[in-house]
Amino acid sequence: MEQNAKRIKLDGNQVDTDKKNCSKSSYRIESILSDDLMKAVDVVNVYTLSITDRKRISKIMVEVNKLLPIPNLQHLKRIKKNEMIICPVKDVAKLIVESYSFFENVKHISPEIQSKNSVDEIVKSLLDMTRDSNNIKSVVIEFLRVKEFTNEMAEELSSNVGISAVPSIQPKLHWQHTIATEQWPCKFHLNKQLENLYNHNVFTENEKNFHTKIMDLISFISSNMNGKSVGVVVDPRNGHVVAVAGARIDLHPLMHCSMVLIDMVARSQNGGAWSELDSTADKSSDDLYNYNGIDKKMKELISQKFPIQFGAQKPSTTISKTPLQTNDLSSTDNLSKYGPYLCTGYDVYLTDEPCVMCAMALVHSRAKRIFFQNCSTKGALKTLTKLHTIKALNHHYEVYQIYSDTAV
Repeated sequence: MEQNAKRIKLDGNQVDTDKKNCSKSSYRIESILSDDLMKAVDVVNVYTLSITDRKRISKIMVEVNKLLPIPNLQHLKRIKKNEMIICPVKDVAKLIVESYSFFENVKHISPEIQSKNSVDEIVKSLLDMTRDSNNIKSVVIEFLRVKEFTNEMAEELSSNVGISAVPSIQPKLHWQHTIATEQWPCKFHLNKQLENLYNHNVFTENEKNFHTKIMDLISFISSNMNGKSVGVVVDPRNGHVVAVAGARIDLHPLMHCSMVLIDMVARSQNGGAWSELDSTADKSSDDLYNYNGIDKKMKELISQKFPIQFGAQKPSTTISKTPLQTNDLSSTDNLSKYGPYLCTGYDVYLTDEPCVMCAMALVHSRAKRIFFQNCSTKGALKTLTKLHTIKALNHHYEVYQIYSDTAV
């Protein structure tokens, strides 16, 4: 639960003290990636044939690829030296479940196989048969006959059959590929951006300095607001602070930091839903920028220590790109073309990892990147789940945790 807030008090002594200890904090920035990038690729069991006559490989391959394609394993080479993949064990198990005639032909081979068994249970039974090569051969030969192989070819393919564990999907990272190819040769396409994300090597020194400056900024704001959860939204093209907010659950239980922050961004676009915040916003603008997303007293507090520029771009304004813009230009280009729409193209900096409600609100508002400092017990970007890695979502932002070296 986010802490209740009191009104901001501008403490001159506090500002002077902070100036003396000015922002030379040391930070490290780490990408928060999906779990499948943090572990070796899972394996799947397949039946394999050891081919003794290498002159037969080409002819066998033509027949097998024609009658027994393996679409879910297209990332693998079918041949490894003199071994060839026949089919996944699970394909045989599925046919046992789906075809009563096939089940009748193989049930005597393994009494553990029952018609009421699930596919996974049958897979386990088939794998338990590895102690008896004759049983494996009997099952595979029946399977190949169902798949319309000639008796001669079915006998040949099942003559020297075994079971191997192979990578279930194509590796995405180089280290995963290294491990996967030890199991079976597989395809791999180097993705430099993904490699940099995994190695926490995404940002230039200039970008790192900017991100850590903003993290110092939100830590400073939090310290002047009784340690409450706070956040800042920044336009990465020009470094302008678009919105600043802290949790206001004293006004409403849904006013978590991120929710208030999104509403302040909406105010910078002449919107906003919470009338309770009307008295705090700086309702001013000039020819280029709107300042509605920033509390006037907050702006004064920040300006006493940080040389930060403020203001959200107006829809009619076009701002040139700067080195703060990353390689992924899609959302930033939309921001340049059409002007601001909620958090499209914006970076969000938070003292605390957002909960599920807040993380989803940041998805709907089309944030570009989320930076947070502290994990939360109900956090949805690292602690409880990694919401931003769910493939079914129609928008995905990058997530980074910024650690203070003094806190590590």
